Amino acid sequence: MTRVNRALTVVFAVAALLVSAVAAEARSAPPALAMKGTNGFKVLLSGEPGDGPDFVYMMAIRGNSTVLYETYGRVTARRIKGSFGPLGFASVRFRPEGGSVPRKGVNQCERTRVPLGSFLGKLRFRGESGFTRVEGTEGKAAAEPGGILACNEGIPTDGPGPWLVGGASGGPSFPFVRFTVSQGPPHELTVHSTSMLGQFRALRKMRLTAPAGAVSYGSGEVSLSPPPPFSGSATITAEPGPCLVLGRPSGTLSVTLPGAPPIALADGSISYYLQIPGGPQPTHATPCPAGY
Repeated sequence: MTRVNRALTVVFAVAALLVSAVAAEARSAPPALAMKGTNGFKVLLSGEPGDGPDFVYMMAIRGNSTVLYETYGRVTARRIKGSFGPLGFASVRFRPEGGSVPRKGVNQCERTRVPLGSFLGKLRFRGESGFTRVEGTEGKAAAEPGGILACNEGIPTDGPGPWLVGGASGGPSFPFVRFTVSQGPPHELTVHSTSMLGQFRALRKMRLTAPAGAVSYGSGEVSLSPPPPFSGSATITAEPGPCLVLGRPSGTLSVTLPGAPPIALADGSISYYLQIPGGPQPTHATPCPAGY
């Protein structure tokens, strides 16, 4: 190899390393920015590089309720920028301070450590109907996961115990709703809803461990009277279907999630499936076809 060729090889190797470093910078993301919102909410801003546009998330958390807003924006290892339309915007830069801490609530789809550092820039956010507000120009990196509302979270249909699953899609305000009651006791009630707000998406989640008596399985029905944010009560009557047991709801049960109107859970708009040990069974002991 000639001296010129060796020099060119070194130049190309250095250029490749620089391109690789720039690409890695562009494909990574800073930790979440944590800020204190009004009405007892914690607000987390985070970002995730995408194959095309990048994703920017604003998450509001209080107790067992979470609201996650997802929009397109710009995300690098040092920057998060995105607009949430009339609800607000964020344009912040991350300043590492060295070191890292374990991430809280680690699971298989989250990084295990979070770099220490601070954010500078501008952030303004006001949830629907003002359920929480936050505005600031600086904040600290958060050890909480940002941008992940439900990671590998399955519907509770495994095992011999009783369970209830309801779902609906296609409504103007709530294109998707899922309501589940896990095996128990204690029974865990979970509500997910997804709605479009202009060019971005809002995902809401509430999880509640039901107190004694709030969920009751009979031989052919399920009775529900959970505490707030639920209101009213409902009975889900089991009816054998071809491959699953269907549930016919009746009653006044609804749930109110932050920033959203009440979701009716027993007005017939949600399709239910359930399992009651010793209760009605499917008419055919064959797996359901795809999309059933």
